[in-house]
Amino acid sequence: GGTIHIAGSTIAGTVTLTIMDEGGGIDGDPEALFTAFETTKEKGSGLGLAVSRQIAEAHDGRLTLASRTDHAGAIATLTLPAAGSEA
Repeated sequence: GGTIHIAGSTIAGTVTLTIMDEGGGIDGDPEALFTAFETTKEKGSGLGLAVSRQIAEAHDGRLTLASRTDHAGAIATLTLPAAGSEA
């Protein structure tokens, strides 16, 4: 029932995509959500974020999660090298 905000930027040879929601945020350590087979959902496999991070890293990028500090919700940030930039 909330809003999803999406923003993109390019700085110093990187492209960053940030997605923010207005949900409940992240309980505990956000890094734990990237552990394979760990899930907070009743029917989840626990592979989505783990595989997504591996794909980002395979392309010299980063994928991070955090709770918002300005509002209820979470922030996912994907950073990748811009096309044609050196990693």
